[in-house]
Formats: sequence, structure tokens, C-alpha cells
Amino acid sequence: MTCPTSCRNDTCHIQNGNCYTCKPGWTGISCEKKCKEGWFGENCSQLCSRHCRNDAVCNHVTGQCYKGCNSGWTGYMCEKECDDGTYGYNCVNNCSGHCLNNSPCNKQTGQCDKGCNPGYTNTDCSKICPSGHYGTNCSERCSGHCINNEPCDRHALKASSV
Repeated sequence: MTCPTSCRNDTCHIQNGNCYTCKPGWTGISCEKKCKEGWFGENCSQLCSRHCRNDAVCNHVTGQCYKGCNSGWTGYMCEKECDDGTYGYNCVNNCSGHCLNNSPCNKQTGQCDKGCNPGYTNTDCSKICPSGHYGTNCSERCSGHCINNEPCDRHALKASSV
């Protein structure tokens, strides 16, 4: 008698063909059923990551997400959150480095949720203040009265009094 291919070590009961144990990803007395959707591994006892892209299912044997990871996550089974300073799908994008008080950017979007350091603007703090502006979110206007017509300090929090 030939054992079903999903029997572990290709061993089964010699008379009825039932598997003693199943290979990972399979269940049933003859190991004929794939794990239920959302489950994988030994005895179908492991839950797929909740960070698979677009809530896709994982591989019933390995647990790997078929469509990759949601933004902000990485790893074989999408189990690792992006490190600080990176964001996006598979954490391949770098944050601007100009988030307020060097806080980390949003790991999904790259935006600086707490705002920008003085001298920077945009949702991800990637733009330098335009000429003639300074401070938080570039909301302050330079006076135009700097000594020797020097440009104002875009990174200053307030105008300096000389």
C-alpha cells in the first residue's frame, strides 16, 4: 500500500492507509485536507500573520504571506515592524530625518505625525523652508532687516534680536 503524499515520513497504517501524523500544512486522517484558511504549519496550529498585505492568506505549509506584507511590516511572515527611520512596503523607504524632536516617522506612510523640526515642512518634513520663512512649519516670515542682508536662519524657532 502506498501512503498519501502528505503523510509525515511517508508512513501510514499498513491496512487502512491512514497517516500516523501529517506533514505541516495538512490535516485529516489521511492528511488529505489543507489547513483552514488563515492557519498553517504543524497540525494547522499556527495562525497566519495579521500583517499580510490586503488581509491576504498565508501559505498553509510555511506561513509566508502570498502577497507580501502590509506597509510598515517586513520579515518572512510579516512579523517584524519596520525599524525606526524606515517605512512602507518591506520597510525599504527612509524617513526624512526631520520629524519634530527626532521622533520616528509613521512606519506605514513616512509622515511625521508629531510635526517637523524648525526649518522643515510637508507631511513628511522633507521640504526646507522657502526663502524668507523660518520656524515650525515655516510659518514665520523673515523681517528682511538682517545685518549685511544675510538670509534669516530657517531653522530658528523665533527671530533673533540683535
